[in-house]
Amino acid sequence: MAVAKPTADDINQLVALASRSGCNIVGGRRNAIDDMQVTFMSSDVVAKDAHDRTAKILNAIATILVQRPRGGVFAVGARIIHSQSLLQDGSVQLFLAGNDNIPDEMKRYLEDVWQILQRMAAENRKKLAKNPRMRRPDYFDVTPPKNNNTEMTEISANYLELLKKVYIHGSKKWLQQLNKLYSALHKFRDVIFKHVVPELADNDSEYELLDDVVYILRQVEWINTQLEDSEGRDKTSELLSSEQFLRRMCAVGSVVSSLSPTKFTHLDELNEADGQTRKSISHRFKKFVVLQFALAQLERFTRSPRFYRILTKKSVEVICINKSETMVTLPSNATGWIDILKLTLKTSSYEMNEKSETIISKIIPQLKENTSKCPVHCECNLLQYFASADFKPPPISYIGVSQLSCAACAAVFAAWNELHDR
Repeated sequence: MAVAKPTADDINQLVALASRSGCNIVGGRRNAIDDMQVTFMSSDVVAKDAHDRTAKILNAIATILVQRPRGGVFAVGARIIHSQSLLQDGSVQLFLAGNDNIPDEMKRYLEDVWQILQRMAAENRKKLAKNPRMRRPDYFDVTPPKNNNTEMTEISANYLELLKKVYIHGSKKWLQQLNKLYSALHKFRDVIFKHVVPELADNDSEYELLDDVVYILRQVEWINTQLEDSEGRDKTSELLSSEQFLRRMCAVGSVVSSLSPTKFTHLDELNEADGQTRKSISHRFKKFVVLQFALAQLERFTRSPRFYRILTKKSVEVICINKSETMVTLPSNATGWIDILKLTLKTSSYEMNEKSETIISKIIPQLKENTSKCPVHCECNLLQYFASADFKPPPISYIGVSQLSCAACAAVFAAWNELHDR
């Protein structure tokens, strides 16, 4: 029996369907280092031949779009159009959605980034041996295995240009993460010296892990000293344009990528050695290098023979999807609000206290409106767009996101994939 093509309105019901059918809203496919989520779409909407690496590239593109310290979230989808003519190479369409409408400057920025990636791909192509019978060990000499190692002894001029453009574009967000990591590292250092180091033997293996943290701290402190000159004038633009800064960030990314999940967990335990609960230090590390990991992913993209034709043989078209809103029915009494808030808090392992329940019970009777127009989060907005359009060829099977989806959006995709037999 044929199944009718889903409409955009169908997606608005998916959170409730996911709840009733017991869909798992916790994404299982996440990178252990960069915390980026892979969001799948049903094969009814998208092509079936996409690859995990494609998802990471879309995540990286979404990440480098972020500018604002707070509230800037992006989702990215893609469609590859192969030309029927031997004289043309086709194109790549990149679909952008954000929690606000996307300005034209963002399109031009991404087009400039794509041109740099094309030059990098052409440059890396020349480095490949021309012998088609190249042995596999030799192949890996020019195309390293996929990993998060961002340290490199030589950085091409094109890659330096990419690093510079992306760091300047995302400087406000990155500076916020720099300040948070700087504060967290100094608190971590104080805790370690008072509560951990006195108990360590001279040859304790703990020092190897602490050496990595000290290295990162020194780099962060150096960066802080370069943000202003001796007279207090802002030098952020000059710093982010300097090769020394860009190389240091590559080195920091390499150190963080070398830390295993077990080491991250242990660092968090050491961070609370004084018995005080605080934000995990591993979270601060990951947030600080998320832009560097995205850049490293794009750099590996340009070295991939598999993706060479996509980059160098196809033009790019950036299509921005305006934000959309949907009507949401609100709870009509205090009990309904308390239940929703308890469920929301539970997803983050928090509990509501009695004082909060009392406050809610006093406030809720004053609310008259039972419905409200709420924005649709960008990844679901993009899914709506893909579901409504009749694309031939269809988009590839992933939507990249600049940060982990909320529980409701995760429920939408879990329900979408389950209901369409993904």
